[in-house]
Amino acid sequence: MAAGQGHIARRGVLAGLAGLAAPRAMARTLRPGRFRLGLTPVFLDNDWRLLELMRAHFATVIGAEVSFVQRRTYKEVVALLLIGEIEAAWLCG
Repeated sequence: MAAGQGHIARRGVLAGLAGLAAPRAMARTLRPGRFRLGLTPVFLDNDWRLLELMRAHFATVIGAEVSFVQRRTYKEVVALLLIGEIEAAWLCG
């Protein structure tokens, strides 16, 4: 095995497992009229105006109350997604 291939293979397996778990977790937690979006600190608390515009737009488009759930790390947000505590996540840096 070439250097670095084991790391890539582990990532692929973990991504595949996450992909299998996410729809099941979402099916358990989707409730009419509610949509929870996980965020990392890429959005700061002082970005409240942008967050309010996003919340209003998402609510209009999907026809549900939208709330943001902010956590400190990507890992924490992904964990919430996998256990069904949020319906989707904004994961970018």
